[in-house]
Order: sequence, then structure tokens, then C-alpha cells
Amino acid sequence: MTTFGWDPEHMRQVARLSVALFDALLPLHRLDAEERFLLEAAAIVHDVGFLINENNHHKESFRAIMNADFPGLDDEQKIIIALLARYHRRTKPKMKHKYFASLPAVKRIHVQKLAAILRIADGLDRSHTNAINSVSCKIEETDVAFILHVRVNPSAELYAAQKKASLFEEIFSRHVIFLIEST
Repeated sequence: MTTFGWDPEHMRQVARLSVALFDALLPLHRLDAEERFLLEAAAIVHDVGFLINENNHHKESFRAIMNADFPGLDDEQKIIIALLARYHRRTKPKMKHKYFASLPAVKRIHVQKLAAILRIADGLDRSHTNAINSVSCKIEETDVAFILHVRVNPSAELYAAQKKASLFEEIFSRHVIFLIEST
């Protein structure tokens, strides 16, 4: 069911793909279970801003998350989730962004890595049709191949993921390649 452009099934698919990518890319990003949890949480809420403003939903998602109560999360974890939602499209993490700059340097690196993964996962469900059944990765010295196991033609997903791959390429210093396998 879709309400005002907000699509919970899309958010679940992006969360599923984000976690799969996180796990497949572990040798590259070397993050731990806490960052995996924060990525999954951000993927679940990344589009909540659609309820407020579709065109700037990434900024509205940030604001909504920052104003929400998440029992069990500390302030830094909430900021990271909000920043990941903010950076899932358009602007990359920047020091001029107050909350990003307020994080310790190591956490800023985590946000950059996680945002790069979230962007690709979001692109891989561009049509909101769950076209990607699963994804695996092959990490090489200069490239990362994302192997997409698909149910239907993923042309929208492929286009969107390629468009959103620049942050990943910048952060991980690897060229991104998408390969398609039918399931």
C-alpha cells in the first residue's frame, strides 16, 4: 500500500538489500554489528519524509527522525540514522552539515560508508517492484561487481543504482560494475 508516495514495502526491500550489501561488502568496509543495525534502521525509515514533502523527502526524513523518540538508541545513534536518511539521495555528507560535523571523525567515516551502501540499495528498488531478488558482490582490487539476481527486467533499478554509485566509488576507491543474473 502506498500513501503520499510513502511505500513501506519499498522501505523493507531497501532494508533487505542494504543488509545483504553490508554483509557481502564486509571485507571492504570492515564495520561491525552496530553499524549494520544502524544501516538497517536507516533503510527502514529513509523515506518517511515522503509524508511531508516528496521533492525534499530526504531532508524531511532527517528532521522527522531527529524529532522522533527511539527508545534504546543514544543521541549519536539517532543522529547517524537521521544522517543516513538525509544522504540516501542528492547531497553527499559534508562538513558544513552541522550534525555530520559534530560526529567524531571515525563516525563520519562510518556515515560515509553506510550512506554509499544505502544509496545503491535504494537505487536497486527504484521501481518499487522488488525486481531484485538478491544481490551478491565480488570485491577486486580496483572494482566491485554487484551481481543482481533478478525476477524481472531491472532497467530502472540498474539506471538508478549506477547513478547513485558515485559516492561508493569515491569512498571505497573502487569502480562499480553491475552484473545481472536471472533467477
